[in-house]
Parts: sequence; structure tokens; C-alpha cells
Amino acid sequence: MKKTLIAAVIPFVLLSTTAFAGTQDCATRVSALKSEIQTAQQFGNTQKVRALQGALAEVQAHCTDAGQVQRAERKVQDKQNDVRKAQDEVRDAEARLREAQARNDAKKIQKAQEKVSDKQDKLREKMDDLRSAQADLAALKG
Repeated sequence: MKKTLIAAVIPFVLLSTTAFAGTQDCATRVSALKSEIQTAQQFGNTQKVRALQGALAEVQAHCTDAGQVQRAERKVQDKQNDVRKAQDEVRDAEARLREAQARNDAKKIQKAQEKVSDKQDKLREKMDDLRSAQADLAALKG
């Protein structure tokens, strides 16, 4: 039972570790992959070991800290664009709300207020993503 549970959990742990690999410095990526290889070996997951060893070889051959910084900078730029788009959507929703208020249409006002609230929530998410990307970039730059 324990082995089944552990075997079911391991892929999620491995995925969560590699999900952040794009914003880690190269030494951290190598270390994380080596740790994942050891874990996969402990559980006899030979396919996972081979895949991780291939990933490790790629990282060792191609990863540069300067490249990681560039990738993180691109990610920050993408997140900034996402924030700008979300801000535009909030402005548009607020304009529709003002129009509904000018017409004094209670049904449309309610619907427009819900839209504004939804767009503001999405904007907050995008801003959180941006702050996270900026923190990753700052960590890479030291």
C-alpha cells in the first residue's frame, strides 16, 4: 500500500521540481536533476532515471546562467504584456459599467459590475504572476 501511494506521488513531486527549472540557475538545475535521479533509482523507476539522465546531459551541455537570465527577462516581459492586456480589459469593463449606469438599467449594471469584478480578479492574478517572474529574475541576477 505504501509503495503504491509513494509511486503515485513521485511523478507529481518530480513535475513540481522541474516546473521551476526554467527560472533556476544552472547549478541548481543540475542539483535538482541529480536528486530526482536518486529518488527514481530508489524506487526502481528505470524509465524515469533514463529520462532524467537525458535531461541532465542537456542541462550540462547547454545551460548557461546568462541564458537563464535572458529567459527570465523574456518571462518578465511576457508577464508585463499580460498585465497591460488585463488592465485594458478592466478599463473596457468599467466603461461598459458607466454606460449601463448612464442608461440606469439595473440588470445591465449588475452584469457590468460582475464583469468588472471578474476582470479585476484576473488583473490581480496577472500582477501576482508578474511579481513572481520579477522575483525569479532578481534571484538569478543575484
